[in-house]
Amino acid sequence: RAPSMATLLKPRAVPEVLGAANVDGVETTMLVDFHGNLMAFKGEHEQDEVVRDAAIACNVWHCHSNQPEKTAFAGDLRTVLIELEQGKLAVCSSGG
Repeated sequence: RAPSMATLLKPRAVPEVLGAANVDGVETTMLVDFHGNLMAFKGEHEQDEVVRDAAIACNVWHCHSNQPEKTAFAGDLRTVLIELEQGKLAVCSSGG
């Protein structure tokens, strides 16, 4: 049988993988599903802060990706940068 093209992570490994991205000034990395649900996170911030930031990020992402005719760019949305009071938040799609 041929190996699958997709590789799934074990749930216990997800925080470790997210933590590996916390370098060069990145303080917290989070995994959020398309509906805005926080799936996992790793970093210096408290869970309530991360949940709030995930909600903001998903709202901004949905506004821009669902109504491209009302935004200042054309084409597929790849990254959104948001400046918050406590720092900057970069949002990008991880697939699908």
